[in-house]
Amino acid sequence: MWSSSSVFKQYPCPAGESCDLPDCIWGPHQQPATQEFGNPANRKAAQRPEEKAFVGSLTTRDISKSSTPTTETRKGTLSIGQSNSDVNIGVDKPALISRPKTKEALSSISRPVSPPPSSRKASGSTSTAASEKKEKLIPRKVTKDPVIFPKRIALLKMLYKEMARLNEQVSKTGDRDMEAEHLKEDEMIKLALDEEQKLARDHFAVYANLLKNRIAALKKMSLAVWVYERKASKFVEGQNAANKVPPPDPVQTGLNPQEELAVVPHLVCDQKDLDQFGYVTRGFTEEELAATRKGLESASHWEQCDRCGTRFQAFPDRREEDGALTTGGKCRYHWARPSAVKKLKHEIGPQKRHACCNGAVGSPGCVVHDTHVFKVNDEKRLWTIMPFAETPDNPAAKPHTAICFDCEMGYTSLGLELLRLTAVSWPTHKPVLDVLVRPLGAILDLNTRYSGIQPEQYFNAPPYDPKHTEVDPKNLQIVDSPAKARELFLSLISKDTPLIGHALENDLNTIRLIHPTIIDTVILFPHRNGLPYRHGLRALAEKFLNWKIQQGGASGHDSYEDARATGELVRYQVGKEWRKLKEQGWTIHDGELLPPLPTEAPPPGFSSAPAQSAVDPLVDAPVGAKQGLKRKIEESDDEDEEFTVEFVDGSGALEKLLRNE
Repeated sequence: MWSSSSVFKQYPCPAGESCDLPDCIWGPHQQPATQEFGNPANRKAAQRPEEKAFVGSLTTRDISKSSTPTTETRKGTLSIGQSNSDVNIGVDKPALISRPKTKEALSSISRPVSPPPSSRKASGSTSTAASEKKEKLIPRKVTKDPVIFPKRIALLKMLYKEMARLNEQVSKTGDRDMEAEHLKEDEMIKLALDEEQKLARDHFAVYANLLKNRIAALKKMSLAVWVYERKASKFVEGQNAANKVPPPDPVQTGLNPQEELAVVPHLVCDQKDLDQFGYVTRGFTEEELAATRKGLESASHWEQCDRCGTRFQAFPDRREEDGALTTGGKCRYHWARPSAVKKLKHEIGPQKRHACCNGAVGSPGCVVHDTHVFKVNDEKRLWTIMPFAETPDNPAAKPHTAICFDCEMGYTSLGLELLRLTAVSWPTHKPVLDVLVRPLGAILDLNTRYSGIQPEQYFNAPPYDPKHTEVDPKNLQIVDSPAKARELFLSLISKDTPLIGHALENDLNTIRLIHPTIIDTVILFPHRNGLPYRHGLRALAEKFLNWKIQQGGASGHDSYEDARATGELVRYQVGKEWRKLKEQGWTIHDGELLPPLPTEAPPPGFSSAPAQSAVDPLVDAPVGAKQGLKRKIEESDDEDEEFTVEFVDGSGALEKLLRNE
């Protein structure tokens, strides 16, 4: 069973060698304490044992001194996984450590203390720094959900409720030292999310039992023990911050940005190989499109749900009778694909379960949505919804540059459509375009788990203003249509601009663009088993960059983060390609990549003398013969007519020169 006392075993005991606790929760005792709980400076012992035991001046050393054989003791709590009502810190503490029940008792044991810090940020609180990024009370994503997602939400809310109750009591004690441990709302949400995520990740099999026991322990927990936990966790956070692993080193190519741009054309994918990856490389005739339209009319808008596989009807213009967009009722589905799991002894055959809820294949879904949704994959059908366009010549496009771009999509009554377009310059990763997009069809689902687009962000977005094009990820502007988004994107590129992305055919098909210069990390990092197997962007970033991306869980992906990771993967390949070219003799001069000089001997019969056509008779002729030669050339009407030259001095020097003698 997991116990929080094991968390502190890796840290030295604050009391050092003087610790005489029978069952200390801390680790080695050889070294003296470097940090204590409570106030920074040691205070004098109170006149009465009750005052000394009060949590306002609680330290591990105080506990050890106040533990006498005549004092009645009981167990406190730091344990998350207890199955009984007892709470257990792992040390014996006086019973008087609990909060006084009357106001008189509280005032009788109060004494002057050091004032709390005027600002939590000034005190270097790591929890405050972490809370700058606000989170919602939604369970974070884990590899496999231990229970169905709605149950995780319910348990998380119960955990947060009990924590918030104790936190509220801390703010009303009237003791400044205790009030210093009061947490803000964002910090409380983070605390609950951290604890729930740890149980879901590390204690998959007994997650529900441990979390219920933790909630029950919080209901019976005294205020003193709650404050003790906060002090202990703050100490551990400080130690972790001191030992924090530095961020991964950036990719080192050995080139400056201008030189990287000179090498990147060597990574451009061959156009003839793009068809097998799903790219649209040509247009379609009217006959082909007419056949597609006729087939759609015959299908009467019947589709197959992209999530649960149900057959249903979609109405792009709403059904006249009731204004419905789809039929088939609600959609119940698993959002995670099934994956192989370890087979138990009594099970027969291969076993697969959904990572979202650990449900078996064929079990009822763990998520319910109001409508079914679908995705259009056929290229001709995509063309009928919105025609493709080829990248035109654009003299205004910035030369010698490359663009990383990523699209986020959501489900509409016309299929999976563009909702956000992000473009980043390469290799500097500076955002040059980031806008939200109104789709052509009615929105069925923003697909937040993958698109990262929140409803309040999307529906409250300001309209696009051409006069204010600066990119603000927290306040994205919205354009009226996918065609307008494509127009803005085309203003940045030309036919020769390399477009960089991961599985770029999906993004290009979404904005309906045919582009000749493609760099796709799916092709640069092929799967060892070949198509249709592909490496995911998150796996590639972790393997080659040591980056952890797409960690938002239910909050979804960040298109800027994905575009930047893709660009760094290309920089990794640029460094690899440059090392290979350098071995072959290639050089870079003034930002231009130059091929190696030939090293083999010239072919037989090769002469280094200037060719006959390279000799200018007007320049190399003797001085006295130049006028006559010029007159003869001017009098010749036929360019192919042969002519002779008469020399005034009769030396024949020019004739010998023309014969290369």
